[in-house]
Formats: sequence, C-alpha cells, structure tokens
Amino acid sequence: MNHNSPFCMATFSNTILLLILILFSSGTGKLTGDPTGTKKTRLHFFSHKTIHHLSSPATTIIQPLITMQPTTNTENSLFGNIAVVDDPLTDGPDPKSKMIGRAQGVSIFSSNNANDPAKLVNLNLVFTKGKLNGSTLVMLGRDAFRSEMRELPIIAGTGKFQFAVGYATLTTHSRNLTGGGSSTSVVVEYHVRVSHH
Repeated sequence: MNHNSPFCMATFSNTILLLILILFSSGTGKLTGDPTGTKKTRLHFFSHKTIHHLSSPATTIIQPLITMQPTTNTENSLFGNIAVVDDPLTDGPDPKSKMIGRAQGVSIFSSNNANDPAKLVNLNLVFTKGKLNGSTLVMLGRDAFRSEMRELPIIAGTGKFQFAVGYATLTTHSRNLTGGGSSTSVVVEYHVRVSHH
C-alpha cells in the first residue's frame, strides 16, 4: 500500500482532527459555548416597604373588575391586582441604614388561594452607590410572600452584571404595624448569588 496516496493522507488528517476534537471536548468545555471569564458575586441587602391598609400594597395601577371568589381575606381579595413597586434597598435592616439602590418593577397578585398567597414579581434591583452604581439585576418569579424563605431567579443584569444568572433568597426580616395600625412596615432580607461577566 502506498503511504503517500491521497487516501492514506486523508485518513491520517481525519484521525488527527478526530483526536483534536476529542481532546478539546473532554477538557475545559470551551467548544460547547461555555463563557470564559465568568465571575461570581454574592450580595446581601434589605428592602423596605410600607403597606397602607386602606389601599393595596405598593401603588395599584389595575384592580380586577370581579374576583373569582368573594372573600373578606385581604390578601385573597387582592387577586388580580397589578401594582407598581419602588422600594428602597439598604445595607442593613434599619430604614435609616445606608441606601444602596431601589427595587423597581411590577407585582401581580397571582394566587387566589388564601392558604398560599403569592405574587408574580418582575423587579429591577437598581444599584445607585459604590462600585455597583448604575448596575442592575433583573428578578422574575413567584414570591410566596407568607413563606419563611422564598427563592426567586435572577435572569439578567446590566453594568457590572452583564449576562447575569443566579437566584435570590428572600426572608421577611420584620413586619410591624405603624401609623396607629393604619399601615404595616415590612423589611425583607435578600441574599443574592449571581454568575456574570
């Protein structure tokens, strides 16, 4: 057999190419499209909300014309409400703690079950201080706000958080009556973990 024939040269080239592909595919995974230079960031902060009992939480922009089930339960009767959110974010649980940004977005009361009240939240966590100034994280998911701890996905980001993905765990830190019982002050603790560029 002539080792200089075109057939042998093509077989040898194909074998080398196959070995290179196997070497790279079993290595770092760069051929599969995994991003390089990925960073991981952990954040810890608090949000502050005042709920006025004469109106719905946040600023309601749309109320349903009819509820599915008549009820006297306030959380259940909010089913279908769409509210705009603009809550301060601070580095501590005290409302006078250093402000680091705002949670801005939309909250939809999406559960008609009084035993499992929940909202669909679409929030931009907008950072306005320090090295994260101008950066945002987008949180979108179901917030079963009466649960002790909730986990919501982080689906995007801007600034220092480009291509961010991750999750946030939310815990209600405190819930206190204020204004002589006409409103409730709620402090929510956030632990955020994200991967980004």
